[in-house]
Amino acid sequence: MRDDRPELGHLDAAESVPYALEALFALHRAGCGRTTSTCGGSWNGTEAARQAGHDRVVDAWGADPELLRRA
Repeated sequence: MRDDRPELGHLDAAESVPYALEALFALHRAGCGRTTSTCGGSWNGTEAARQAGHDRVVDAWGADPELLRRA
């Protein structure tokens, strides 16, 4: 995207999905305080990311986390 080549930018974005999911699940486990991938009750990944010092990343997500919560 940076080089004004959206077709390649989309491929880069698609390649990043597994890494984003790995980070999301790691934050989920950290938020639960356990090593399993499930925890009781609700969990706010955005808040966990902010507590871990990733404010800039969360801000870059825009409205996406809210859209995912509604899904």
